[in-house]
Amino acid sequence: MIVATLLISTMMFSKVAMSFPIISISESNIHTRTFLNNSQESVNRELQLSPIAEKIPSADSFVTSTGLDCQKFEAQTETLEQTLIRIDDWMNQTYPSRRRAHQFIFAKRLFHAMLKASETLKGFERNTSGDFLVSKLIHLNIWCFSLYDSFGVLNTERKSFAFDLARSQRTLKYWETLFQDLYNVPSRVIGKFESELRLAKTHLYLMDRQSQR
Repeated sequence: MIVATLLISTMMFSKVAMSFPIISISESNIHTRTFLNNSQESVNRELQLSPIAEKIPSADSFVTSTGLDCQKFEAQTETLEQTLIRIDDWMNQTYPSRRRAHQFIFAKRLFHAMLKASETLKGFERNTSGDFLVSKLIHLNIWCFSLYDSFGVLNTERKSFAFDLARSQRTLKYWETLFQDLYNVPSRVIGKFESELRLAKTHLYLMDRQSQR
């Protein structure tokens, strides 16, 4: 299984600046009362919209089914994007559980990562070694999502986790060596390979660190 989520999110490991508002005690109490007053309504809405919400875990096989094929992905992009919008609207009107909120956030991350990857792959379809290695790196960076559960938590308990991580690290080094041995590679290809390589190294490094905790 190459993913665990809905429609699918980098945001992927990209650095995003976040600011958190300072809330006074009185404001905090107001927010608490509002949450409690709306809790039952929240449950009712969640039950009514469950067919939409259920789409989040129903796409476990999405990446497997598309295989990151640009045409297959694009054929579903509009539907997936509309579903994300509907779920986003629903979440803004109710108070979903923290787990469901995390699941939706991870779904968006995966969707946007795949959207960006499928668009990028179009520019590297020439029958050259450079383009081929760039496309392999793009696929690897998407594949990294498969090592997380549908809530965006690294699934270190997965039976093959250690093996898959070690194999990916070896493969990455091999691709880097192959690329360095190429001649007359266009600067555009070099730039993209280096950026995808940095991203892949970051992914694998962070996963390795987390797995050792």
